[in-house]
Amino acid sequence: MAEPLMKFDVRSNVKQTLAELRVLQGNLSDKAQVRALNRTIDELRTEAGREIRKEYNVTLRGIRQASSVTRARPGKVPVAVLTFQGKPINLFEFDAKQTKLGVTVKVKVGGARKLIPGAFIQTIKGGQNAGKKGVFRRVGKARYPIHFLPSLSLPVMAEQQAIAAALLKFADDRFDVNFAHELEFLLTKR
Repeated sequence: MAEPLMKFDVRSNVKQTLAELRVLQGNLSDKAQVRALNRTIDELRTEAGREIRKEYNVTLRGIRQASSVTRARPGKVPVAVLTFQGKPINLFEFDAKQTKLGVTVKVKVGGARKLIPGAFIQTIKGGQNAGKKGVFRRVGKARYPIHFLPSLSLPVMAEQQAIAAALLKFADDRFDVNFAHELEFLLTKR
């Protein structure tokens, strides 16, 4: 009786297996990169709110409304973008208080209140901001016209050197952590 024979020809499968492994590794790496970018951009939006609020006396709601996220998608070079847009913020939002000499506001968190001489607080009558309060100043000696006084916009706040540097460092650090996490997750998932 002939003995059973079992034979493995590893050499014939090595090239195909290596090619499949490269494709799988490339797909996993791309997928992990996109997922890590999206997670990092969401974390960066939260961190931007923290960093801006460390410096400026602005609400978190205002920061979230003025920021938008474009999520990364698989492709040649996946990119996730955090954009700040918006008009200058109403000075009334910076804890405006009427005094005999004008209006005082506190724009910076650690700073003192600033006096705007001759300014006054009035309810806006008309337009999209009707019913909200604003800080105004007369243009001349006459009662009218009056001029609305805006402050900084959120894009200007985010562009401040200290805030921008902190956000870039945060994004670099978090992307590395998130990419390693997502790659590990995808490799153990299979």
